[in-house]
Amino acid sequence: MAIDGEGAGRRVSAAPSFRDARRDAGATLALGVFIVVMLVAAAVISSVSHHFRLSSLGQVALILSFAVVGVIAAWHQPRNPMGWVLL
Repeated sequence: MAIDGEGAGRRVSAAPSFRDARRDAGATLALGVFIVVMLVAAAVISSVSHHFRLSSLGQVALILSFAVVGVIAAWHQPRNPMGWVLL
């Protein structure tokens, strides 16, 4: 409870509301989809310009694995900054 000031007498909940959790889940999915779309676009552009190499697949796998772990971490614990950093 607030001790003095405008919020005196009102309880402030520290737990996120359902709306906040839904917004965080939406942001997580949006970032995950954005990363996948950007990887696909990069693959298409590099293959059209004849710069596609099989050695680039390692980088794609690394970026995709970080993105998947970040989406899972941010989805389950939106207040944990490590999930968002991995994204």
